[in-house]
Amino acid sequence: MGRSRDDGGPERRVGQRLNAKWRVDRLIDVGGMGAVYVASHRNGRKAAIKLLHPRFANDPDVRKRFMREGYVANKIDHPGAVAILDDDVSEDGAPFLAMELLEGESLSAWLARAGGTLSAPEALAIGGQVLEVLAIVAGVDRALAFDPAARWQRCSRPCAAPTRRPGGGRSRPSAPSR
Repeated sequence: MGRSRDDGGPERRVGQRLNAKWRVDRLIDVGGMGAVYVASHRNGRKAAIKLLHPRFANDPDVRKRFMREGYVANKIDHPGAVAILDDDVSEDGAPFLAMELLEGESLSAWLARAGGTLSAPEALAIGGQVLEVLAIVAGVDRALAFDPAARWQRCSRPCAAPTRRPGGGRSRPSAPSR
């Protein structure tokens, strides 16, 4: 996801409170539809907050699709799917999803460190896990899985896809020890 400015830029959210329950701590990354932040709940729990960019926040179709993303995600029982902890609309009208926060290296960082390519076994392992989740999504919500506009937002960014760790835990992809 590339950085972009949008109505003051996504950085303006850092330090803000969302509905007196989430404090935005830092920006993780920015994409075409929104930005993702690390946030702290008033109870101390850390989460990833995904907020729609202001230019999309007033579009009823985009808002509906965005909120449905959270509902569908919680129906997917797979270690490669992130749990949605909360959904709401900020005081200034921006819909957001609070998701479990995964620690680790993003696929884009891994690729950069690896010189731009993964080995065939690494690529197949990640691709297989992404396909497993997409197959479950197709069974849970066919409209979401096959909506061309939604596909770009949800399925074109494998760098955000959590992967299984040995022992059943989850994390972002990380390079195996060599």
